[in-house]
Amino acid sequence: MSPGAAAVAARLSLVHEPPEADPSPAIGVVVPVRDGGERLRGLLAALGRQRGIGPVEVLVVDSGSRDGSVAAARGAGARVFALDGEPFHHARVRNAAIARSRAPLVAMLTQDAVPRGETFLADLAAAVLRDDRVAGSYGRQVPRPGADPYSQAEIARWTPDGPPEVRVAPSPGALGALSPAERYALCRFDDVASCVRRADWERVPLPDVPFGEDVAWAAEVLAAGRAIAYAPAAVVEHSHEPGFRALRARNRAGHRLLAERFGLVAVPGLASIPPAWLSGLAPSAALAARARPGAPAAAARLWVRRSWHDLGTLIGQWEGARDARAGPGRFG
Repeated sequence: MSPGAAAVAARLSLVHEPPEADPSPAIGVVVPVRDGGERLRGLLAALGRQRGIGPVEVLVVDSGSRDGSVAAARGAGARVFALDGEPFHHARVRNAAIARSRAPLVAMLTQDAVPRGETFLADLAAAVLRDDRVAGSYGRQVPRPGADPYSQAEIARWTPDGPPEVRVAPSPGALGALSPAERYALCRFDDVASCVRRADWERVPLPDVPFGEDVAWAAEVLAAGRAIAYAPAAVVEHSHEPGFRALRARNRAGHRLLAERFGLVAVPGLASIPPAWLSGLAPSAALAARARPGAPAAAARLWVRRSWHDLGTLIGQWEGARDARAGPGRFG
């Protein structure tokens, strides 16, 4: 682990150890939590219904919840840790929690990703275990009920309802010879719902980046000659509809990573923003009209809100590329 992750690990204090905890679970599940609410309760209940995988160890890392999340995790039989004296960091917290797991496979979930079905963990694990080359697998996301049509379309593009696949680099060290888009496509991975082989994680922990640690990890394990599996049978319900500021911040962080790791720049300059935004208006309006048939006023409101959010996305993408230019580039 990085020095930063080691510091976080030193500050993880165990606040609940189930008395009946199995000392040798088949799979661990790491869930970072802060005020997880009903979504977290649904996640914990779904984990309790899993079958076909053997003993499951759930590790919850709480960052100061005040909504009863810790009590819910304890009631579900999770090992609960408190993150003391450190700001939350996606990679460091997950690395510290994986280090505390006793299992040979460790799944990672976000607190609002609710597994569907009773074989979710078994399906994620099978995608790793059926091929010795695979370092990690990730599952399919489906939108929450009532999600807007734009969120639905984005999720379907990112984790499609298609066949399973195993992705390897063309040859060790060959990622740098691919185009930026090819490099990024090869390294798709998402720790919203994923599973890593502990032996691979020990060789390649999640990289110490502020955002996008999952894709950055995939780039590093592929460069090391390992493989990534997509397991669409392992499904979680997960979606967000963030506003302008959140989209701008998220895209700024994500596109800095894409520029630094893959050389992928979506919005190279400020002058690129207006034409990109204008080109998206008509397709966005058409999608809103299909989503709200017979209700033109509702479709118009949806379209206007989405168009404003699209502007935040484009600004964030430009800012991320600009930030990357200010520092050294690094490709997977």
